[in-house]
Amino acid sequence: MIPPLTIGIPVKNEENTIFSTLLALKQALNRLDKHVQFETIICLNGTTDNTLAVIQNKQTQELCKDLHLSIVHSRAGKLVAERKIANVRKLNGFILYCDADVIIDRAAIKKLYNIMCANDTLRVACAKVLPIFKGRLNNFQKIMKAYYEMRYLLPQRGYFHGRLFIVRDAQDILKKYNLAPRLKRVPRNIIKKLYLDKGPICDDIILSMAIVHKYGQNAIKHVPGAKVYFYPPDNRYDFFLGVRRYTIETQRINMLFPEYALINTSKRFERLVKINKWTLFRRKKHLAETLMEFELFLSNLVKDYELENHKLELWETVKSSKCKLKK
Repeated sequence: MIPPLTIGIPVKNEENTIFSTLLALKQALNRLDKHVQFETIICLNGTTDNTLAVIQNKQTQELCKDLHLSIVHSRAGKLVAERKIANVRKLNGFILYCDADVIIDRAAIKKLYNIMCANDTLRVACAKVLPIFKGRLNNFQKIMKAYYEMRYLLPQRGYFHGRLFIVRDAQDILKKYNLAPRLKRVPRNIIKKLYLDKGPICDDIILSMAIVHKYGQNAIKHVPGAKVYFYPPDNRYDFFLGVRRYTIETQRINMLFPEYALINTSKRFERLVKINKWTLFRRKKHLAETLMEFELFLSNLVKDYELENHKLELWETVKSSKCKLKK
């Protein structure tokens, strides 16, 4: 039996990027075997811009007529949207999750799908994430570029990146957790101010921890031949927002799921600040290490100031200056 495929796209305020993502998705799906059944589900979670209008306009509808597209809504939160997609899908097969601000390589989905079919012990296969830089780079972008060019010198981390990945069965990792007994260990004021009663919310980093905890590290497969491209932050503020979101969500998960804390603090999940391997590109190595040290500094700043003080505005929406993708 050929497993069917659900493509799930969590979307929040992506009016400038969603068309390009859907275009790349269609081109990638054309590479799949013609006998593979698939559906595409967009989940709008907390969207306040014109994303829905862009999806519903004539140009996008013409593009999507072969994608078997449906649109659903959920409250804000990437993991919330992924859970909603898993619950409303019509096909009972693999689920491929894709961010709404990426460009998928044409061969990526076929490679991920084939690997899952060939190895029934895998729970997740994920794509290699690569940056896109256009035009003249500012100083911060030059540092970002150096970092991504030097990443091959770093050991492969144990988690999988959420920009493009395929899962075998989402029910055991996207389930609704019984939080009541877990919340008993946490003071009420922290539960309220960190919204712990809502469980995992804004980042799907918990999926990596849950899979490693339940199935072991070998259940995750990184597929270098499957590529997905994204526009990295072009300024320090946007970079801070990404670090802030990841740091806060990781700390919330550690409070709710202490059994995952050992995984998150293990060497396989560690965020390094030094590149130990030798390279001719010493300046690029220095710039990459500078960015990693800056990331660690920002993460500690969030832990020491925002989390320690349990700030009420932790989940307020902050408008990002993320690079716009052109149609």
